Amino acid sequence: MFCYLTEKAPLFIQTCFGLLGGIGAHPEDVMHMKRTADRLFGDGYRWSVLAAGSNQMRVAAMAASMGGAMFG
Repeated sequence: MFCYLTEKAPLFIQTCFGLLGGIGAHPEDVMHMKRTADRLFGDGYRWSVLAAGSNQMRVAAMAASMGGAMFG
């Protein structure tokens, strides 16, 4: 089954940091993921982050300062 959208919605990207076996929660990791999304999708996307445990607020603050979406 195929679904066709009549309007173009911005692509939503959520990146997860600080999980065992995944990308770390270092500021350089957050910047790398943002740069990669910018390179691949230009400005046609919305970016959000998720971080594990004690990294959550630090990563969220970094993403907010870089234009990430904040959901409450």
